Amino acid sequence: MKRTILFIVLFFSFISGFSQDKVKFTKKNFIIPSIAPSEYSCLDNFLTQSTFYQLGNRLPVSEPSLKKSFFNIKGYIKEADNGQLKIFVTIPVPEYQKCRIDTIFNKKTLKFSYVPYSSFKVIVKVEVKCQSQTIYKEEFNTNEIVTSDPFATLEDLKKGLNKIEVNNEYGDEIEKAIHIALDKIQVKLNEKLGYYTQVSKETFVFLTSVEHPEYKQMLEFEKEITAQLKKVTLASGIDEQAMLPHLAYLESLLVKYPQSDENTKIRFIVTNNLSQLYFLLENREKALFYADLLIKNDMRKVWGRELVVRTNNSFFVDKKKRTHTPRFSELKKLGFEMQQDEINEKEETRLAFFEKIERDIADWEQEKNNRLAYLEKTKAKRNNVLDSLASQNNAKILEKVMLGFGGGQIIKGIEKVHTLSKLSFEDSNVPFYEEKWESAFTNYLLKKKNPDLFYKVVNQAEGWQHDDRIRGEKWKKIDTDDYWETFLNLDPLYLLTSFRLDLWENYELSDDVTIDERLCYHLTYTEKTLNSKNRSVPKTEYHLYIDKETFRVISSEKTAFEDGKKLSFERKIFQDYRELISLNSGAIPHRILYQIEDYYGETFYQEQIEKIEINSGFANRIFVKEVYSGGFK
Repeated sequence: MKRTILFIVLFFSFISGFSQDKVKFTKKNFIIPSIAPSEYSCLDNFLTQSTFYQLGNRLPVSEPSLKKSFFNIKGYIKEADNGQLKIFVTIPVPEYQKCRIDTIFNKKTLKFSYVPYSSFKVIVKVEVKCQSQTIYKEEFNTNEIVTSDPFATLEDLKKGLNKIEVNNEYGDEIEKAIHIALDKIQVKLNEKLGYYTQVSKETFVFLTSVEHPEYKQMLEFEKEITAQLKKVTLASGIDEQAMLPHLAYLESLLVKYPQSDENTKIRFIVTNNLSQLYFLLENREKALFYADLLIKNDMRKVWGRELVVRTNNSFFVDKKKRTHTPRFSELKKLGFEMQQDEINEKEETRLAFFEKIERDIADWEQEKNNRLAYLEKTKAKRNNVLDSLASQNNAKILEKVMLGFGGGQIIKGIEKVHTLSKLSFEDSNVPFYEEKWESAFTNYLLKKKNPDLFYKVVNQAEGWQHDDRIRGEKWKKIDTDDYWETFLNLDPLYLLTSFRLDLWENYELSDDVTIDERLCYHLTYTEKTLNSKNRSVPKTEYHLYIDKETFRVISSEKTAFEDGKKLSFERKIFQDYRELISLNSGAIPHRILYQIEDYYGETFYQEQIEKIEINSGFANRIFVKEVYSGGFK
């Protein structure tokens, strides 16, 4: 009997040890739509909201106008009086504090104007009720600064201010101050009461080792969860009953494979999938439990920590699903019912509200797919050009230019770039600094100090920027135009040299020109578009000047047009080429002179590149916006 037991123990130990050595896995990301619910679960069945105002005597605002403008809470339909969610607002007359005068000089008219800024202390009391119970109550005390119309002369300023102070005629300014305060409160109320649609990336890990004893059942789990996640909508989430056998199986593996160095990989797969799945099932206790096991497993701890943070920041309720409900479909249905009693303008507004929810998600998914496809296409096209320089347009010139940068294969081998530059402006003695990090065709980070901090992050299809000068929410998504302009920096060659290899096939060789007593090749390209009258007009015009002796880029020009009319102009002059060992003695410009003409006027400045690091060892973690709190450390 003892021999039998010993044999069984040794047999299972052998299988376990053998399987752990061959544990291979792959991760798979799923994009899941869901609802971000409010802090208060009692509002889950409320679809309409109304706001009621108690205004101080002689307050120069009316309740109907405030009701029309405030509050607009996400995920509700606003009704005048019969909303299920009721918000009670009390506003006494704001207290005038002081007045400050700013002087503004107009360069065109060469005259000064005087702008008064009035400061008011605004008190707003807000009480929110769910049925008859108060769920939120706060008194907001803010000092709001309101700008008045400018005065042309000091005498006009004194007369205007005396009239206002003597007659106490601050009506317009008080109304503006109240609206500014209510705008801020509306943001706060949306954070607490609103229901948002969102899209998240959920990561599961699947076993790929066919010889592993758990592979067959793991594969069944993979098929089931993949099928489930493909069917997830805002209204319906994962079918918990269908997942119960798989959950029981995964939990049993943690007993079968106790924590040890040999079992790290298999436990990583299991704990990640369990914590991720229980998070999607809104089971806070188990999601946190398995996320903690994932951290203790000591393999990709950051995954576990992120799940802990996400779970703690979620408003889960026991035995109640909040992230996948028919709320927005019911809102849509209710909206159509209410259309029968309202004017056509309101009908269209409500309909647009519901359609926009779905359209924004669909549009963003399509835009993201387009960006990713273009990114891969651009990378492949660039590599093809570098591999076949001899067959390109104006091949001899291109080959020598690329050789000057280190050669095609050297350029292809650039995976990471880090630069630090000092910017000196013609009309300022204060230098500004600009630092850039880039992971080839994947990530880009710009850190700028001028003197406020400004950041821009691109992670493949997504782009964000952070500006210290903005009040309120610092992070915001960059728009499509800004993304495509920043997109160029994902190419290491462009980041280092401003040379656009993607335009080369479009360039035409023109007559030679002389720049700074150097004879240069002159290449031009005009991108055209159709105007409203179906006429072909220039959209962007490019000029490139290359030294005929050294084959170094001397200057580049870019002119943008709108409906055929010149919109902006940018010239770069490249100087101080220095050889870099990391580029096989290829030379990179270390000083760039800029001339920019646009709506704001003409600007001249110089960029002095003080540091260039190629294929340095910085971690890709710096590109993840979520790891920072309010800004980059």
